[in-house]
Amino acid sequence: SSAEVLMGATTTTVVANVTFYLTDPDDGNKLVGVSSSIRDLNPSTKPGETINLSTEIHPLTKLQQWSPENPKLYDVRFELSINNSVVDSLSLQTGFRDISWTTSGMKINGQSMKLKGFSHHNSFGGTGVMQSARLDLFRLRAGEALGANYFRMSHNPYDINMYALQSAMGILCWDENRDFGIKYTNDFHTMIRAHRSFPAVSVWSFCNEYECAKFFTGNQTGDAFQAIAKEQDPHRNTTANFIPGIGSPNPYMVDVTGFSHSGNSTFAMWHEKHPEKPLISSECCSCTETRTSHRVAGDHCMPDQNSVMELPYVSGSIGVWTLMDYFGESVSW
Repeated sequence: SSAEVLMGATTTTVVANVTFYLTDPDDGNKLVGVSSSIRDLNPSTKPGETINLSTEIHPLTKLQQWSPENPKLYDVRFELSINNSVVDSLSLQTGFRDISWTTSGMKINGQSMKLKGFSHHNSFGGTGVMQSARLDLFRLRAGEALGANYFRMSHNPYDINMYALQSAMGILCWDENRDFGIKYTNDFHTMIRAHRSFPAVSVWSFCNEYECAKFFTGNQTGDAFQAIAKEQDPHRNTTANFIPGIGSPNPYMVDVTGFSHSGNSTFAMWHEKHPEKPLISSECCSCTETRTSHRVAGDHCMPDQNSVMELPYVSGSIGVWTLMDYFGESVSW
């Protein structure tokens, strides 16, 4: 764990101490971990300079791992003291788990998991984009009822309540940046810092479809986004939702390659060319057969696109478009 201390002016040497307390809210707020980091700050430290105090939390007992089956959360409290007086504090909830994306699928805590989910637009019926936590809970429950274990934020970060609900319910998510360009790196930086404590977030997405057309070998923006992701959160992978044939996607610019509205042949070809890269169907199936009461003759959209998830080297299909209608592209109302 680490804390960043924004310095003010000081004329004498002071002692800064950041203490981390880890407690279990399901066991009477029992203390289960503690650690601290101490540093002398002298007058040469410039006002406005950021000082990083980092340390490892030492568990006092065995911690439970967060997973979709057991979304265990712990409370973390940070206290900043200057010369033994507490001057600032922060509390949040988080969970501890290991996620790895491999060429044989995504694994959580070492166990393979086939991902199934929907893309979402952050709008709903008569409420438009005015979302509430209660409505977010309804959307998550609706996805669960249809067998979803994954939620793709498309095409922008969501309200903080959504990440908290997903983490409490054990629903994994794909967190997506809105604008892809060198002038938007601060937005991507802010998104990661705001959401990296939530165990539900499994991957950081740079961009969606046509924004990703700006990818190409040696692309300055892609390199900058990847550097920010690895600096701010070295434990999570990066990805993007590419359209094959639009621009020149560079599979080495992200850790996990996602494709939009693509059949088996696209994934088979990409896997043959880049067998070491994890793959995911990140958006699919904006199909008329999902919006009518009967199968449209000759419409093979759903089986052609959603069957990609059955390929052994594809982590799943997380972006069926969409769970709920929204004002925009929907058809067959």
